[in-house]
Amino acid sequence: TSAPAQGGPPSADGRRDYLGVDLAPGDGLDLEAGPPRSLRGPENGTFGYSADGGAFVAAATRGSLALLTAQEPGTRERCAAEQAPALVAQIPRPQLAPSARLCVVGVDGLVAVVTVRQLPAAGGPAAHATLDVTVWPARRL
Repeated sequence: TSAPAQGGPPSADGRRDYLGVDLAPGDGLDLEAGPPRSLRGPENGTFGYSADGGAFVAAATRGSLALLTAQEPGTRERCAAEQAPALVAQIPRPQLAPSARLCVVGVDGLVAVVTVRQLPAAGGPAAHATLDVTVWPARRL
């Protein structure tokens, strides 16, 4: 498990920012918790990091992922607008360069933008990924 990420107070739209979130291979990250909480099993969080470090993954019962291009804004609106086939269950490591950004769209309406800050060397010993995470909770009526 990782140390809790530091985050500031929520913004007016509920946005919470967490810098330097560590996610170990084989763990999931629960974004409902504030700050995000690491759980054993990549399928147990809103999204996770596969046991072999080969992909970020999301269980269909928890959420979906989409990779943003460098030109796309990392906003709640942009990520919430993602539709199939852009929404996927996994984003393989070869598509993830440092500073790559991905949308996480929870089945409950939660939206997050995850920025990859550090990935362990491909084929090297499995080590944690370091992420910056911006979370917008599900909108309540």
